[in-house]
Amino acid sequence: MEWVKTVGKESAKRELKKSRLYFIIPKSKELYYNWGICEKTITLSSIAIILMVIFAFLADNMPYYTFIGFIILYIAYILGCLLTLIRDVKYFRLISKGTEEIAKGNFNLYIDTKGNRDLSNLAGNINSVKIGYKKALEEHVKNERLKSELISNVSHDLKTPLTSIITYVDLLKREDSTEEEKEDYIKILDSKAKKLKVLIEDLFEVSKINSGKLELAKEKVDIVDLIYQVLGECSNFYEEKHIDFKLKSFASEVVLNLDGKQISRVIENVVSNALKYSMENTRVYIDIENGDNEVIISFKNIASYEMNFDVEEIFERFKRGDESRNSEVEGSGLGLAISKSIVELHGGEMRIEKEGDLFKVFIALKLQQRGIINE
Repeated sequence: MEWVKTVGKESAKRELKKSRLYFIIPKSKELYYNWGICEKTITLSSIAIILMVIFAFLADNMPYYTFIGFIILYIAYILGCLLTLIRDVKYFRLISKGTEEIAKGNFNLYIDTKGNRDLSNLAGNINSVKIGYKKALEEHVKNERLKSELISNVSHDLKTPLTSIITYVDLLKREDSTEEEKEDYIKILDSKAKKLKVLIEDLFEVSKINSGKLELAKEKVDIVDLIYQVLGECSNFYEEKHIDFKLKSFASEVVLNLDGKQISRVIENVVSNALKYSMENTRVYIDIENGDNEVIISFKNIASYEMNFDVEEIFERFKRGDESRNSEVEGSGLGLAISKSIVELHGGEMRIEKEGDLFKVFIALKLQQRGIINE
């Protein structure tokens, strides 16, 4: 007997799955939940009115039990509408409360987006606006901080050589200074004046790049030869620190269409930083690789100090890997910012990575046309 009941139930389930109701009911439910507030209100109100009109016409001729059943059905329908309305009102209040919290500055709050279509869309839009505003606020705070640092660093870097120049000029004016002392003072004055000149030139260069006035004079340049030239010019410096540069390229000649003078400046800046900040008696590896429609130049060196800076901020103006402004390391702190801008003007990308004491710089230069690389 139990077996017959089980077979009967299974048969009924199969018949139900075959029927249109099996597909219509879930689809209707999905359609109902996807309705907006206006569509839902109009539809539910229309159904209530239609049921009331039908009831008014048929009430006199309707059997007692049918009359009672209709009343119960109508009450159940009204209760269902009220429950739907209550649920939507509760969700609206949740959104309203969430909006108030966000307005107070609680940007970590997330408003749930499950519910009525219009209300969930509203919640989603509020979340998007909140995320956008949070990013804009963080960017604004960061820019204000960088602006403050910029003013402070510019003042410091301009004041330091100027103070030295004024001091040594006063020493030169002294009548009791010997000729040998005066020669030393003049050498120091010359060094400080050149440092000041480099800083001012870098400031003008940044201004020119930001205003879009820097024009590139592109030509065919062998990037391998260009790097060797820069290394040759710096040979005295890296021999003093016993730093060995190792250059490896996928081809003996890698000819690209670029501004040789500007890219040379970029390479010189990266090599100069490697000389300043590399640990003595170590190697700096330079690899030139053929990427997907681009040439990737990587520089890797072991830092002589703890790299506790943010790689995203190292490209900011006047930002140095060594945070101390009183460091003996020369430099305006503008080199990487200028280099990144020059690479981007060429349609390329410059990025930095750090892994423990290993410092990496990657320069990706786009190939303007096929067949420009000669192997």
